[in-house]
Amino acid sequence: MEPLANTREEIVTNYHSFLWEIKDVFDPVLLQMRNQDPETWRWQAWLGPLLKYKGAFRAAGALGKISWGSLPFISTGAVVGGVTYSPLPVWVSIVMAVLLVLLVYWILVMMHISNMATVGHPDFHIGALKEKKPHEYRLWSPFFQKHNATFSGLFHFTSQLLQPNSTGSIQTILDYTRGQTDAANTEKEGFRAERDFLIEELERNEKAIGYLVDVIRGTNKSLYRMVNGNMNFHELDFVCPYTIYEVKDSVLVKKMDRGTSGRSPDKIPLNEKNADKYAAVDVVLRPNETGVSYMYPYPGRIIIAYRMKMNHDKEWVWSFHMDDTDEKALSLTLSNDIIEIREVYRLIHAFCLVLQKSMSEKEEEAI
Repeated sequence: MEPLANTREEIVTNYHSFLWEIKDVFDPVLLQMRNQDPETWRWQAWLGPLLKYKGAFRAAGALGKISWGSLPFISTGAVVGGVTYSPLPVWVSIVMAVLLVLLVYWILVMMHISNMATVGHPDFHIGALKEKKPHEYRLWSPFFQKHNATFSGLFHFTSQLLQPNSTGSIQTILDYTRGQTDAANTEKEGFRAERDFLIEELERNEKAIGYLVDVIRGTNKSLYRMVNGNMNFHELDFVCPYTIYEVKDSVLVKKMDRGTSGRSPDKIPLNEKNADKYAAVDVVLRPNETGVSYMYPYPGRIIIAYRMKMNHDKEWVWSFHMDDTDEKALSLTLSNDIIEIREVYRLIHAFCLVLQKSMSEKEEEAI
């Protein structure tokens, strides 16, 4: 941005003299633009050549009244020419003449329209500029839409301010302008911060939608495998690694360990000591409305245990094992950005019920 002028001399040199130079150039054009009706340019374009060249058309009419055959050289030429070719029918000659006149007039109209769309040309018209040169029209529109503003008026206004006794007024205007500039810069910074926030939210939501698509893809695969009789626990890791424990009396018995480090005990006694250590024990001994318990066994590691009521009065505990950098797992188990985490838990619960039923049926068939 160009720095503001700080002295009266700079204003006179850089701005006041510039207004003096351009006021007589631009004001007539602006007044012409403001006074013209943009809707009337077409009929003016078609009548323009007729009005502009009406003197030439009168001369052509006078020439038409001359008896060309009475002229000696014309008569001789006609006789000599008559030996070599036969004249065309009259109607053909008339049609050709009319077409030639229309073609010539259309060319003149096109040339006239080009002049009408040229700013500063005597034939200029604002409607032709809008139609033929829309980019230039948009560039000029802020000037001619202000009906009472002219460069001459601005020049006379600044001339009065630049009088020796108007120094205070100039300083007031400069101070006001600087204040407005500072306010605009502050507002611009606010808009930039809002823009950055919206971009971050958009990127975060795009990632969350991608995670949801992965869940849907994994769910579809599991449903197909279930229909084909091949569904098992090993394909339920579409969120993150997990373990499944079953509550048996006062002990948790591990049923499945998928994708973890394998350090989870096979059996965990249900007591207060272990409730402070294992999320799976905590969610059983200290139930809450959500049926979920969170543990941080060591920095960077998160365990989320979900208690599930199964068929035949049994209870299972599903534990998610994840790092605090696993955005997908965190989004699906701790955030409600795209889908409520409760629905993710319900989805897993439903698959576990299906697997339990399948396991029970196989056990009955084996007996």
